Amino acid sequence: SELSPDALLEDLHQLDRGAMIVGNDMVVESGNGRTLALAMTKADYPDKWVAYQSALKIKADELGLDITNIEDPVLVRERISDLARVKFSEEANESAIMRMTELET
Repeated sequence: SELSPDALLEDLHQLDRGAMIVGNDMVVESGNGRTLALAMTKADYPDKWVAYQSALKIKADELGLDITNIEDPVLVRERISDLARVKFSEEANESAIMRMTELET
């Protein structure tokens, strides 16, 4: 596993990178793969999970958040705007990399 705690804790100002994005009901709207990667890391790579949790504690302190009483916390970004979830999720999960046109392929 190549989980980098910083990659999930820094605000990269991009929808397809950084902490997962959830709606106000905590349903993941962007970052299902990142969510699965964290779950796999916790189950299969405990040393990397501990590194993530340690980095998260530092980040939480920087943000003024107390996570001491939360079991296995993860950082998420909450979408607070009133958008259509399906449309937002589709756009948030599109590749940011330019693809070849049908003619090019």
